[in-house]
Amino acid sequence: MTRRKLGWLAGGVIVLVVAGGALATHSRFTDVTDDHPVDAIEWAADNEITVGYGDGTFRPDEPLKRSHALIFMARFYDQVLGADGDDQFANPDFTRADMMVLLHSMVTPSQSTTTTTTTAAPGTGSLGVAIAPEDCAGYDRNFYRPHGTSWRALGGVGYLTGQTLTSGDVDHVVALEEAWCSGIRDAQFGADSRNHRASVSSVNRGKGGRDPLEWWNTSGSTTPRNVDYPGWCDYLRLHVQVKRFAGGTMDQAEHDFIVGQLRTCDSQPTVTTTTPTSTTTEPPRSGTCTHWHAGHPKHTHPGTNHDGTHRSGKCAGY
Repeated sequence: MTRRKLGWLAGGVIVLVVAGGALATHSRFTDVTDDHPVDAIEWAADNEITVGYGDGTFRPDEPLKRSHALIFMARFYDQVLGADGDDQFANPDFTRADMMVLLHSMVTPSQSTTTTTTTAAPGTGSLGVAIAPEDCAGYDRNFYRPHGTSWRALGGVGYLTGQTLTSGDVDHVVALEEAWCSGIRDAQFGADSRNHRASVSSVNRGKGGRDPLEWWNTSGSTTPRNVDYPGWCDYLRLHVQVKRFAGGTMDQAEHDFIVGQLRTCDSQPTVTTTTPTSTTTEPPRSGTCTHWHAGHPKHTHPGTNHDGTHRSGKCAGY
């Protein structure tokens, strides 16, 4: 799907999905408050999808009537997609399949909830990954067991540095801590070979549990902004791919950083992830990892554990 289509879908979802929370501080409608999705309602009014009522109200909490839903969709088709209601083929770039994606995106979040509380559905960024704040509460690395294979089974070449390894680590492209913070709650994720790459130990441990932006902003000899990694663009693409297949989210800063970085990588070939042929696995790791406590914010003390002790090599790859 093209970036333009994604923009259309995002526009449709922001108007048609009922979301809670204050998104702006004012509205042209007298009864729209910060407890309503103000930005979405204003966007709809700007694009003539809704005009509200003659008394200056929008009536945001009024149940949606079937007739109103049809009107909103028709205006969305005409005003946002730039089509003509009298010509069914006026906008050939927006297909019947695209319409099903739009409709499915509106109902999928509610199907997975077990309560009646209405929550805001995360928007989808241009990378095809949902945008949502990180939630790291309750992280425990031992939730993800087992953690994977060995660096030898992955080919023995550091994927970021291109160096042939005589020793190394298994790098989780999306680190396990970052996976938890981005909403990946599958205990088998740690063993998913699509997220495994062989890495130089110092690079893997320098990345730690961080996302690309967090790693970029740390200090040290392995910081990407200070080191020329030939596999940097491949790493960014892999990071996006893994979050897509695992259903992880990105916070807005992470998303925008990756988008900006990938603009300089457009000439690089897209990496296709492969499944290693070996099924060799390492036994569960032991040692000093047990002092990582749930609930601590990520990366409070770069280079050390949360209790102030130095990280053990056995803790690498989280």
